[in-house]
Amino acid sequence: MASNYLNKVIYFAVLIFSAIVINILISSNSYAACAKDANGAIKIETGDGTPFADTSTPTTYDQDACQEEPDEYKLTFYKVALCTEANDPYTNGASPDYSGCVDILNEEKEVIIKPDEDTDLLSGGLLIPLGTYSIIAVIVDNHVHIKTKQQYVLKNGDPATLKGSSGGSGGTWCWSKAAVTVYSNDGDLPSDTDYEAAHGGVDVVVSAHGGNARLDCGSEPADSAVEFATEIIDNINDPTHDGEDNYDFSASMDYNSNADLTGLSGSVLGANLLQSDNATIASNEDNARRIAAFFKYPNHPVKITEETKTFKLELSTSESVSIDMAVDSGVIWGAKMGGDPFSIRVVTTE
Repeated sequence: MASNYLNKVIYFAVLIFSAIVINILISSNSYAACAKDANGAIKIETGDGTPFADTSTPTTYDQDACQEEPDEYKLTFYKVALCTEANDPYTNGASPDYSGCVDILNEEKEVIIKPDEDTDLLSGGLLIPLGTYSIIAVIVDNHVHIKTKQQYVLKNGDPATLKGSSGGSGGTWCWSKAAVTVYSNDGDLPSDTDYEAAHGGVDVVVSAHGGNARLDCGSEPADSAVEFATEIIDNINDPTHDGEDNYDFSASMDYNSNADLTGLSGSVLGANLLQSDNATIASNEDNARRIAAFFKYPNHPVKITEETKTFKLELSTSESVSIDMAVDSGVIWGAKMGGDPFSIRVVTTE
């Protein structure tokens, strides 16, 4: 009897004995990554509103922002699940259905993730049915926290001078400071007290030049001076405003290719904004409190077999932190650290 029971467990599920960990995977596939010099300083050009070049065209300075890897990335997870393609939980514009998925995590867990460092998501073992899973589904808070510092250099190699929130003479380094901004850059939300109250009493601020710069700039800062900036993903797509300044809110993004970010052919990403119950589609920016993201890898599924020993989630943020600068009268100001989409994939070993 005991032997038959054990055989059934081995057939239907595999116990992974190591803790589940997350780390930031630095990707070389980002087309919008900042062009840098040999010492890792971001190259900039002064004199116009597009001071950056990206790595695909490193001598063409035509970008007002570029993407960079953060020093720390803080997320609150509510769910991580594996799903077969036949049980895809995503439906465009409708609440997701996770009933056919296997939960890796189904509780609130805040994690701070650093490049190439393992961060525990779970402690103890995990039971996953044997099978092939092509979808990784996650629910995270839509308040994304970013901490980073970065050096800058002029395109001719001379030291750059940028200015930040403390004003003064500025310097060659800029770093994140505590401030709450929104992904859409919607100018109405910083004065919308209902929105701020709905998001936990935050103080949403404008990000621009001068006194509205949300980064600080100067000499290389001490680690204690670098703070978490918060970006609220308030709209799943780029918002628009009509002539009466009405906000065009979108809570769903249908599957789109993200192979340029993952480096895996055929990979796609879909997403919803959810309310704080982790289930209901958000109806406006006030009750949009969660991001439900669906990473589908039809050509590179996760295979769980009797031989699987470890399970790791790798979070790629090579395009998920936008360094936004504002140029005013030839001076480059550190406007903000913005949040952009990230990607997750699973790596197993046997």
